[in-house]
Amino acid sequence: MFRKILFKLDEFYIGLILSLFFAVFVYLAEQPNFKIPFFDTIGLKILDKKFELNEGAPKGDEVVIVALDQRSLDKFKKWPFKRQVFTQAMNELSELGAKVIGFDIIFTPEIDKDFSLVFDSLKSYASENIKDKKKEELSNVVASVEKQFHGDTDFNEAVKKFKNVVFGYTFLKHEDLFLVGVDSYEPQEGFKGTTLTQKFYLDDIKNLPLNDAIGFRQSILSVSGSSDYSGFINIETDWDGVNRMIPLVYRYEEELYPHFAFLVTSLFLKDKGGETGIKIDEGKDLKVKIGGIDIPIDDQGYLRINYYGPSGKFKTISMVDLLDKKVKRKDFEGKIVLVGAVASILHDLKTTPFDPKTPGVEIHATIIDNILHKNFISRSGAGILLFEALLAVLFGMIIGIVMKSLPLWTGVPLIGALFVGYLGFDIFYVFPKGKILIVLIPLIEMITIYVAIGLFKFTVVEARAKDIKSKFKHYVADAVVDEMIEKEDLNLGMKRKNLTVLFSDIRDFTTISEKLEPEVLEKLLNRHMTLLTEAIVENRGTVDKFMGDAIMAIFGAPLDLPDHSYYACRAAFRMLEKLRPFNKDLEEQGLPEFRIGVGISTGEVLVGNMGSQQRFNYSVLGNEVNVASRIEELNKQFGTNIIISSSTLDNLGGRGVVRDLGIVRVKGIEKEVKIFALSGIMGPSEELRFEDSKVVRLK
Repeated sequence: MFRKILFKLDEFYIGLILSLFFAVFVYLAEQPNFKIPFFDTIGLKILDKKFELNEGAPKGDEVVIVALDQRSLDKFKKWPFKRQVFTQAMNELSELGAKVIGFDIIFTPEIDKDFSLVFDSLKSYASENIKDKKKEELSNVVASVEKQFHGDTDFNEAVKKFKNVVFGYTFLKHEDLFLVGVDSYEPQEGFKGTTLTQKFYLDDIKNLPLNDAIGFRQSILSVSGSSDYSGFINIETDWDGVNRMIPLVYRYEEELYPHFAFLVTSLFLKDKGGETGIKIDEGKDLKVKIGGIDIPIDDQGYLRINYYGPSGKFKTISMVDLLDKKVKRKDFEGKIVLVGAVASILHDLKTTPFDPKTPGVEIHATIIDNILHKNFISRSGAGILLFEALLAVLFGMIIGIVMKSLPLWTGVPLIGALFVGYLGFDIFYVFPKGKILIVLIPLIEMITIYVAIGLFKFTVVEARAKDIKSKFKHYVADAVVDEMIEKEDLNLGMKRKNLTVLFSDIRDFTTISEKLEPEVLEKLLNRHMTLLTEAIVENRGTVDKFMGDAIMAIFGAPLDLPDHSYYACRAAFRMLEKLRPFNKDLEEQGLPEFRIGVGISTGEVLVGNMGSQQRFNYSVLGNEVNVASRIEELNKQFGTNIIISSSTLDNLGGRGVVRDLGIVRVKGIEKEVKIFALSGIMGPSEELRFEDSKVVRLK
């Protein structure tokens, strides 16, 4: 059974079946529980290369970076900077007309605990031991000195006055504890993250496949508490150390919290209307909108970052220049201003597909620009999976169709052309439109199909070829068998077909057989039939059967032969030509000659395998078989060698040299048949004539 199924397969169906498998595999590869590390590794590197080949510029100029760079460190001497620096920066940005300010900084206490204890002790001592005017003077001095170390009050006032200020904080996950050490993590009190879950049901939040935080690191409450907006600044790092996405939403203590870039962008778009928030749809999937813009996050709340190039793509102004008033109002008015570390010594450099030392604040700027201009890249949506599945099927069909009719080696340039075309389509058309196509799976699919078809050709096709040869090698030419194998024309069932039938037998065979011993007769008859068979197969004919001294052949089956009447007539002349030296040899031995008559007729017959289930032959049925047999017998009556029917003459198209023998009634057929004696035939490169009992080549 399995062998029969294999024999019915061909390259097209192999390509189709395997492509359907890979179409399903495309879907499975997107499932979180079906990740294959090798595919992910190569896929990420290919994605990085796509970014490099599509380097560009930010889509807008809404985002400006105020850099805490090396110049700032040189001027302000010590990190972290005194709060006065940031207070002055807030006031400058307010005067310059900035719309939203985001601090990509964790603000720590300006003085450590030891200094605080000193100031507290001085205040206590002044209160308890110094009286009158000197007490007041000492208290003022202590307060003045303390203010130099602790400028949170002025900074808070500046933040509250400006209002649209977003502070950053960092969420910690379980795996982060292995990096920083469990002992080094001390939970902070009074978390100040902006939450977005007031309208959600608790069960819905619990069932979302989001990142869970176990803790946080935030700016001190004396700073972050001055603003209504705080967002986490986490940037996801893939296993290879490259930052390619952000979690837009985190879950912490049964609440949902938005990313820093989410809050900054929503504040910028606030006055333009449009829905902003997070909701859970009927399918229990998380949906995010910012200012009416749908954000394409994945099932776990991640947003892919659409990078524009290496660091330096956004307008960046040093904190020194801002405070020294060496800036222009147009650079800040109505803009988003992100304040963040750029100097390498501040350790906020990230690895991106373009640059191993990209400041984190630039990544936040990129995310904001992506959102504002809807310049996303994603694999979200069923449409892209359907497209990839259809492409997988198409690739399989193309490879199967081409390799069915062409040699195996052609598969290599074919796969190369398909893959390069697909890659170019993806990199220069699909990717710039914000969609990510998988690249590795189609390549593996094409190689797999090529190898499978190669194995098929070397095993099943070879076995099939042997089967064909075993059936036809004795009665068709080797070239015909090879062509059948090449074309895989194996449909040998009964079917109607227009072809030419040839009959030939030996004249006076009964008399000859009476004169010869059976052993001698058998030997001579075998030589005779061998010569006739050679003449038939040389002219692309098929020996149908041997019947005593007679032979029957067909032209035009099993393979199509457009000019089958011509080849049948040419075979008849070749038969006469081959018998001439054979008969001369018989004459020299004193043996009777083998002279033949040939009958040829053309028409529609039923051709194919016929017989019983146990034994069958490839043969023909129809009137033309009877006509060819009967008119062959008339050669003796008319003294001719080759007689053809009018249907054969019509198919020769004026190339036959004939003599009209009239109309005869053939036994077993009601309709009369017009017959002709064929004495010559003209082909494209030769002319054969039968003159003086010889076949003469005139060309």
